Amino acid sequence: MIGWFTDPYPDELLYSACARFHERTQYSNKKFTLLRLFGTTNSTAIIDFPCRLRSFIAALPPCHSYSDDKLINEQTLLPFFSAFLPCERVSQLREDMKGNGGLTIHRRLGVMASRITTPIWLRFCPLCREADRSHYGETYWHRLHQLSGVLVCPIHNVFLENSHARRNSARDILRFVAADDALPAQYLDPSDSTHRILLMLARDAAWLFEHPNEIRPQCFI
Repeated sequence: MIGWFTDPYPDELLYSACARFHERTQYSNKKFTLLRLFGTTNSTAIIDFPCRLRSFIAALPPCHSYSDDKLINEQTLLPFFSAFLPCERVSQLREDMKGNGGLTIHRRLGVMASRITTPIWLRFCPLCREADRSHYGETYWHRLHQLSGVLVCPIHNVFLENSHARRNSARDILRFVAADDALPAQYLDPSDSTHRILLMLARDAAWLFEHPNEIRPQCFI
């Protein structure tokens, strides 16, 4: 059991909260963070669909307010995909994430065969970064910004930027990377039809994250 864990911020990936935990504890061995949080060193730092969530919940300090379903709903990408999947598959995916689903999760989702390219880098909105630092004193990885196909921020109407943190690095699969420094904002052009479509897609994706139970309520606990 760990003595503390930082509360995730709104729309923050669980990966991001774990990266902040790792940064503040200053563990010299990357595997030790995985061992402390997930009870194993035979795992990786997963960005989109983390697993072993039951072990993670069991490692938290007493009197915490988390549950595995709450983490799935608020700190992972599954609610977006759930809107397009059969209920029985969503239920199985949730069980995979609570247990040791590993690569099974991505196979069930079909993302491995998808024609939509997964971003190479973790992404951010430079204006969200400024707002986060003003409000919270630090920035973090927003889950909406990591969705394939979402290229703009629906809050600030600017393009997302690539960070210096690779999303999938064979050399650093154990590493939790905290949010990096950003680049200048690239604003959308309201007169550009492509920009308007990108903004609409981002807003729709944000709506799915904010209203998971309004799509298929029978799929959720």
